[in-house]
Amino acid sequence: MKLPKAPAGCYWRGQILWGRVTIRGHRFRWSLGTGNPGIAIRRRQTHIKALREPASVKDVKRRVMAGLALTEDERAFVASAIDLAMDNKSFEAGPAGAGA
Repeated sequence: MKLPKAPAGCYWRGQILWGRVTIRGHRFRWSLGTGNPGIAIRRRQTHIKALREPASVKDVKRRVMAGLALTEDERAFVASAIDLAMDNKSFEAGPAGAGA
């Protein structure tokens, strides 16, 4: 089965679309977690916004802590922020206090 053309700034890895962008000379690539081009476009835009405007993290965190409902874009932002944090976190050292 032939896959549809990937949206601008996206590419296929198997059945999943991935996003890519270069910001301030740094190349970022991440899974968009979907094979639907329409959803991929929104998730990519949200992720790019999070990369360019890290201050918006505070607003989303405040809304989550207050128990307020999040919009679809904010939910996508939270998912992208978690993915980004997991990609940047080194788990090689193991849990704190664990001896090697």
